[in-house]
Amino acid sequence: MQSKFILGAVALFLWLSPIGAYAEGQDLLERHEFFHVVIDGKPYRLEGFVAKRTDAAERLPIAIITHGQPGSLREIKAESIEKFVPRARDLAIRGWLAVIVVRRGFGKSDGPFVGTLNGTAEFERAFDAGADDLQAVIDTIKKRPDADASRIIAIGASAGGAIAVALGARNPPGLVGVISVSGGLRSFNSPWKERLAEAYRTYGAESHVPNLWLCEKRRLLCAGCGRAIEVRLPEWRGASAADRIRSA
Repeated sequence: MQSKFILGAVALFLWLSPIGAYAEGQDLLERHEFFHVVIDGKPYRLEGFVAKRTDAAERLPIAIITHGQPGSLREIKAESIEKFVPRARDLAIRGWLAVIVVRRGFGKSDGPFVGTLNGTAEFERAFDAGADDLQAVIDTIKKRPDADASRIIAIGASAGGAIAVALGARNPPGLVGVISVSGGLRSFNSPWKERLAEAYRTYGAESHVPNLWLCEKRRLLCAGCGRAIEVRLPEWRGASAADRIRSA
């Protein structure tokens, strides 16, 4: 499992590279859609996007991608798939079934917003609610005939990174890695750093899924740890990360 996760991490490194694999004219099947899911017994429509190569003939590893949390309700309602579509395309062309998820209360997705506005610091409540959304979409996607439910990674930025970590703490079947990009969330509440760190301690005690956290050196707080994390990824040549996962 560890080797599979490392290979997924390499894919993210390529995903973050200034020059991506995707170029205009490459053949992808793309669909902007709403996932019909049930969370806590209630039905919701979550806005999303799915991309894969047109020549994909086998079941594909799944990459779940989710966004962060803006600082105002106006921005939360304006959230969309658009800024992550280029990243999803890069992953798709490399052999992933790339899936963007807009969580409840954001953008055009149904449901109430569960977050940390107005000075609160209820991090675990917010992260766990987001993890519910990702799990519900995974449960839907893994039923597809082109999806390999045994090879899933969750990728999130900012609050989305923390939500991916929260999902990993549940150790769901098929999740082989979590990638958190500058994962965390800030609050106007004075002990927010301590509460964020406590949330991560809770998740760390429960998770058996390998995590990769990427963070800028200059960032004030990276994933609640209070210091920057520098990650050096090995250089891979030849086959794509998805190809290497298939052979692992």
